[in-house]
Amino acid sequence: EPGVDLGAEGIFFDAGDIEPVVGTEMFSIIEDSVRTLLADNLRPICLGGDHSITYPIIRAVSERYPDLSILHFDAHPDLYDELLGNRLSHASPFARIMEEGLAKRLVQVGIRTINGHQRAQAERFGVETLEMRHWRDDLTLEFNSPVYISFDMDALDPAFAPGVSHRERGGLSTR
Repeated sequence: EPGVDLGAEGIFFDAGDIEPVVGTEMFSIIEDSVRTLLADNLRPICLGGDHSITYPIIRAVSERYPDLSILHFDAHPDLYDELLGNRLSHASPFARIMEEGLAKRLVQVGIRTINGHQRAQAERFGVETLEMRHWRDDLTLEFNSPVYISFDMDALDPAFAPGVSHRERGGLSTR
């Protein structure tokens, strides 16, 4: 829309990989790496890992954008208080984000597996959950603040993303 040539030299660059370490120190490394990129006035696109990386990313991003909104595409709400005793699991990042007030708004699209606990968490945190069963082709989402987009490949129907680890039928299409 603004006429930026996304293929032009210098528009994108690879900031490199973060070498994994065992334990929760990894979260600090991710947060510090994103914070450094933001301090250089860059807008990082973070790829890879499971959804547990979203929590440290949002910790850094929310410092720069305190009125942040999140648009989250996923088959799962990832709002568990904990999974198997782990409060930092891939199934819990949005609970941590909302507990800490790191986002003023969380909109989840494509949800197909939500249980009673996660429904209660969504209500507790004021999460706007658009389950696939309520999808409309004329859906319009509006935001009046900076938006962080989080996209889990299992938001797509397995016909379009067959290699994901937690696939759920009935998801979004690539159309």
